Amino acid sequence: MFVCVLDSGIGGLAICKSLEQNFTCPFVYFADSAFCPYGDLPLDVLESRLQTLCRFWHKRGAVAIVLACNTASVLQPMLQQETDVAILPIVQPTCQQIARQGWAKVCVLATKNTVQSGVYKSCLQSVGVEAQQIACPNFVPLVESGANLQNCLPVVAKSLALVEQDCQAIVLGCTHFGLLRGAMQQVSDLPILDCNNLCLPSLQSSLCLLGLQKVGDVVQKTHQTMHFCSANGTKLCQTSGVQFKLLNV
Repeated sequence: MFVCVLDSGIGGLAICKSLEQNFTCPFVYFADSAFCPYGDLPLDVLESRLQTLCRFWHKRGAVAIVLACNTASVLQPMLQQETDVAILPIVQPTCQQIARQGWAKVCVLATKNTVQSGVYKSCLQSVGVEAQQIACPNFVPLVESGANLQNCLPVVAKSLALVEQDCQAIVLGCTHFGLLRGAMQQVSDLPILDCNNLCLPSLQSSLCLLGLQKVGDVVQKTHQTMHFCSANGTKLCQTSGVQFKLLNV
């Protein structure tokens, strides 16, 4: 029995690391690098791919699959209908935390598919927060390539120049985008709200409801997380510092 954390690349590693430090159960991280970036895939292709992955990890004993990708989270309702394993999204928990923090209007930076789905805009509106959305299709390739800060700055600055003046904060609506925080902080004074952090309380609550035990004074973690990818393992290792094993799925 384990928890699978799924993303198209290395963006979801931050979520996986935070969860694995708080739960005693084993974790598996899967970077679907053969299909990266998810944000540019036709949604029917992405849904078919995610169905394949959810079935694969469920058969191997996953008690929960964390969609550590905002674009994948758009498809969570459809995926959940087709499997008994818990499919945990990150968009809705992120929006709920934004509302709790009292923001009236935010600017959401996300992939093309996430923006076109309107999931952030509608979800935030339902909790009383107005949202501008900006599609940033070049951000994920920058992160996956391991580009340095100076190479990232022009691309990041071009997108952030579109942020409307009445926005109170910038929401990183893609798990990859947190790795560009340094560049964003150089070109904007607005607070940066990272979905990697905002979704964690809800994910932890969901895992507890599934009966998974948290690390504590008596119970300690004994399992190491295993990291797999569907392509480009050497490149992912060079970019992230994490050793990935190639898995043909």
